[in-house]
Amino acid sequence: MPQPSDDDTTPVLRIEVERTGGFAGLSRSWHVEPEATDREAWLGLIEDCPWRDASPPRSPTRGADRFQWRIRVDDPGGIRSVELTDDLDTAWRALIDAVRAGRTPPAGGAPGR
Repeated sequence: MPQPSDDDTTPVLRIEVERTGGFAGLSRSWHVEPEATDREAWLGLIEDCPWRDASPPRSPTRGADRFQWRIRVDDPGGIRSVELTDDLDTAWRALIDAVRAGRTPPAGGAPGR
């Protein structure tokens, strides 16, 4: 009988970022599924973001080439998602940049942490 591996008992952590708008209204998306050894750094970055204070994006100004961001996190605590305009604070920007780079965030997470 097969034995469960460490991966079978580790709760899922998946972070998805989608950017829409900008020139020609193009859409791009990125995601990461961190290894168990990198999870704490990612979870710290996620917790730095002001999820409760995020307000839904207002309708963009007509003709404006501004980005809209959708962030979805599936972690041991459940699923969280938010939609943001391009006016991102430091914590959101740090999370987005780390996901787009596909690399573990530096120790300490977002600046000012």
